[in-house]
Amino acid sequence: MNDKENNNAKGCFATVKHLSAGYKRKQVLFDISIDDINCGELIGLIGPNASGKSTLFRSMAGLMTCDGEVMIKEQRLDKTPIATWSRIVGMMPQQYDVYIALTVFDSILLALKSHEHWRVTNDDLQQVENVLNTLNLTHLSERNAT
Repeated sequence: MNDKENNNAKGCFATVKHLSAGYKRKQVLFDISIDDINCGELIGLIGPNASGKSTLFRSMAGLMTCDGEVMIKEQRLDKTPIATWSRIVGMMPQQYDVYIALTVFDSILLALKSHEHWRVTNDDLQQVENVLNTLNLTHLSERNAT
C-alpha cells in the first residue's frame, strides 16, 4: 500500500491545495498546501504574530474568501453551501470583540448549540461532559474561557 492509499485507509480529514488569502489590498497567504491531515491527528501551527495563522484557519472555516482548494471530510469549500460547511467546520477565535464571561463549559455548549435550536437539554449537558472528560478538561469546566 502506498502512502496515499494508507492515508485514505486511516481516513483523510482535510487537505489544503494552493491556498492564497488576504485582506483588502494585502495578501497574507501565498500558495499554501497541506497534504492529508488524518482523522485524530493533532497538528500545531506555530508562527509569529501577523504571520497568517488566523488567516489560514479563517480561510479553512469559510469565514473569508480565498483562492485554492480546501477539502474537509471529502467536501470542497468552494462547492459546498456555507450552511452545510458550517456544520462540518467551526472556529473559536482566541479573542472576541464582545467581552462576555463564558466558562469552558459554556463555550463548549455554545459550539454544540450553534447549529441547532437554542434550548438546552439534558443530553446536551451530557455531551459537554463527555467532551470535557475526553479532553481531560473537567477540572477546568468552571474556569473563564477568556
